[in-house]
Amino acid sequence: LNEEKVAKAQTVKDSAIKNLERAIEEE
Repeated sequence: LNEEKVAKAQTVKDSAIKNLERAIEEE
């Protein structure tokens, strides 16, 4: 159960970072 939460949080963090990088590139 804990590992699932960690994996999900990692996925959310990865996508958030990708969105940030894309937003910076588009500026």
